[in-house]
Amino acid sequence: MLFIEWGLIGRLCLCLAVVATTLLVFWLARRRVQLSEARHGLLHSLSWPVAVLAILFVALNLVAIGCQTYTAPVYSPDHKMAIRVRSADEGWLGEWSHVELFRSHGFEQALIFRGPWQSVDASSLRWVNDTQIEIDYQDNVFRCGHAWGISVHCVHRPEPPGE
Repeated sequence: MLFIEWGLIGRLCLCLAVVATTLLVFWLARRRVQLSEARHGLLHSLSWPVAVLAILFVALNLVAIGCQTYTAPVYSPDHKMAIRVRSADEGWLGEWSHVELFRSHGFEQALIFRGPWQSVDASSLRWVNDTQIEIDYQDNVFRCGHAWGISVHCVHRPEPPGE
């Protein structure tokens, strides 16, 4: 299975669509010849707020992309599915780690584990067979669940002494 990060591609395409729409509004506002005066005034007054919102939207999406880290995918024995850890450090909004299960080349995904920051890493993930996953975690677990007939077993591993 070739793994593709569709969420990132979708987010970037959405940002490009917002920028293209903003440019279209500016272009229409500058075309004075074929528009009536009322439409021209409305488009001209809306073009700057739309541009500011578009810039804010794109900036927030780019910042959100930078706050997340991903491990390399761990493929199932039959290579039809993959799991990986996605962690985010969003400052005062919180820190967390998720384990996501993917199939259909990454197009379909399911959240199978959710815990605090660095409670899991790539070495914590193990496929027992094509239908069972074992996840070792530290600290707390907020969610540990099954998806698509895949059984998920979460095993608490205590922190090493001295930490």
